[in-house]
Amino acid sequence: MEDGTARLGDFGLAKDISVEGFATVAGTLNYQAAEVWLTGKMYFSSDLFAVGVCIYELITGQHPFAASSNNEIIEKIKIGDFKALPYWVPVELKEIIIAMLNPV
Repeated sequence: MEDGTARLGDFGLAKDISVEGFATVAGTLNYQAAEVWLTGKMYFSSDLFAVGVCIYELITGQHPFAASSNNEIIEKIKIGDFKALPYWVPVELKEIIIAMLNPV
């Protein structure tokens, strides 16, 4: 936002996956984890990936898997090819974000 505050939105796709352990694919392309692209299913780890992308974006102002096409983004997500976080990000936070962004 112009005043320097951040806001999160787009929570319209909520589903309890505790019974089946997975859900069918839905959501925004740039926030779908590797397992979504590889298996066509969403798991709890898929949500962790999406949160990791959000945290990365809040820190850097950029999407971690930025590319010139959707297909490139998908391929980068599948192999965990994202730009390194800035040097000033604490090591502990880097480790958490990296774990969230790497393919399961």
